[in-house]
Amino acid sequence: MIEENEHIEKKPQPAPQPQPEGLQRYCRYFGVPGGPERNTAASFYEERWVNEGGIFPLDEYEEYGLQDFEADDGVPITLKAMLFNRYHLSNGFYPEIAEMFKEWYARFYIGEKGE
Repeated sequence: MIEENEHIEKKPQPAPQPQPEGLQRYCRYFGVPGGPERNTAASFYEERWVNEGGIFPLDEYEEYGLQDFEADDGVPITLKAMLFNRYHLSNGFYPEIAEMFKEWYARFYIGEKGE
């Protein structure tokens, strides 16, 4: 017998939001030796995110369909939402802004650290 909801595809769930006292460990630039010099904008927004207790609204991030974007990369969704918001406001309101953000995120936020 088929269960009633068996046919529904399960989406990956974002990692639980960390507690404020442990937020800095998720930062790639803020408070990391050599981090701020390499990406001052990211460091600034990470610091702001930590100081706000890791809280940032997800409405805009989800509105652009990004809720599942890199859900398993270890970066909390609220930090990604803040980075997207800042990227969006800085780069304009283009229809393809979500795709532009994905490219920026992979190349300059995640990718730059190891280069």
